[in-house]
Amino acid sequence: MSVEQLSALRETFCPLEKEAILRAVMTIVHFYQELALSLSDQRGLEYPKGLERVMLDRLQSLEQSM
Repeated sequence: MSVEQLSALRETFCPLEKEAILRAVMTIVHFYQELALSLSDQRGLEYPKGLERVMLDRLQSLEQSM
């Protein structure tokens, strides 16, 4: 993976504050989503969309409670 691709994760180094950490988590999740679907397709694996939905719903409820 190139340095340019990984630079998207730079903003995940954040202060130890709830809002900043949650933003960092969402950045990592979006980074993962962009890579995971294509990687699972390349490897012939089924992407766990149900699990993804459960976890995204949990993160969304955390965002809304802040």
